[in-house]
Amino acid sequence: MEALLTARARALLQDVVNHGLSGTARSGGSARRIAAMLAAIRERVIKSRAGRSPFA
Repeated sequence: MEALLTARARALLQDVVNHGLSGTARSGGSARRIAAMLAAIRERVIKSRAGRSPFA
């Protein structure tokens, strides 16, 4: 599950890199939507790691 989220985050970041930040910002709420999606993914990854040792 965590690997899937990481892959999704990587794909989103690659999208931002490919289209450029200016292109993302120009298309309205896309930058905000991407930021919100990344925040949600980060939160899920943190929650999925909550039960495990950070050194595992």
